[in-house]
Amino acid sequence: MQRRSSITVLIVLAWAASVSAEVVSITADLRSIVRSSIDGAEDSFDEAIEIFDENGQALPISTRANLESRTGDDQVQAEALAISDFSDPSTSLFRNPQEIGAEANCFSLDGTSYDMETMVSERRVIEFSAVELNFPPDDMETVQSAIFPSGVIGVWSLNEGIDLTGLSADLIFTVDRIDLDEGGNEGGRTQLIAQRIALRGDGMDVILEQTEGISVISGGLEILPGDGGSDVDVDAIATARVAVIPAQQINYEYDVIVGERFILEATVAISARNLANGTGVTAVLGRPFDNAAEIIDLGVPSATARRLESRMNLALSTFEVDDGGLVSPDIRIPFCGVMGVETAGLAILLTGWRRRSRRDRNATPC
Repeated sequence: MQRRSSITVLIVLAWAASVSAEVVSITADLRSIVRSSIDGAEDSFDEAIEIFDENGQALPISTRANLESRTGDDQVQAEALAISDFSDPSTSLFRNPQEIGAEANCFSLDGTSYDMETMVSERRVIEFSAVELNFPPDDMETVQSAIFPSGVIGVWSLNEGIDLTGLSADLIFTVDRIDLDEGGNEGGRTQLIAQRIALRGDGMDVILEQTEGISVISGGLEILPGDGGSDVDVDAIATARVAVIPAQQINYEYDVIVGERFILEATVAISARNLANGTGVTAVLGRPFDNAAEIIDLGVPSATARRLESRMNLALSTFEVDDGGLVSPDIRIPFCGVMGVETAGLAILLTGWRRRSRRDRNATPC
């Protein structure tokens, strides 16, 4: 017999539960990589990897990959920075604990171009018991859930009338359910959510690409909300386009067998690519920008860069979707987290866990 249960799950990236279950284990993989080319030839790379597993250390953890190009007098002419974050959701009282986040920024004034990726994947082994659901063992239940994404992409060029083909930024987030057999071996995978939002250069234009089922507000810099200060000086920017993903609800459902363990996996990823000589990309998913201004100000006044970052962050918290379904980030729900089924014992589960990390760098001096 199949029944329907209701769980509210948040991924902004955060999920919260109205029905409890046992979280057997939590793992997370983080990776950021930046590759540079000079005049079209591959030059350098920087990669950072973090793994959170049962061997444990305190959260939060993050990865940070960074490359830059300097002139002979040590002036930065180009820079790229990719970041991923994973935090402990059990320590937050907010609906959006910003448990998973990713940010990617790059810009170049010289012949350097960048190709970058950053991602976080979190997995939780989960079991719904018959006692918790008040249903008999081996009964199949349909769990109704929702995801609340938010993010921003911006691309720009200082040069008017140039071919922008190759300039791009993609935001991707997915949620998968993975079967486990009695021995803990993985079986079939069911994709529950798969969303992609992208800005892509197309000749002298920039176009928006997106999957169905998500609201995106896109246009020039004029769509960004004011922050109470003076107008932003953007005279140096010839072409710019932003895409804002306001906080919104995307519903989905999946089946669970009472008493059987399974995996929920949430993955967020950003890939970005700029062109040499005056183009940039900035993107964030799951949290506000922290580092966009330091990259943007390579081509515009520092005050303008700070204001643009501020206005993009303001858009995350104030823009509404078409149906007015803005989700406030300040609604308090204890023990929020990516998988939406954790209990108060999650804080104990995370204590003493540790991370493994690796950092690879191969940078040719500029």
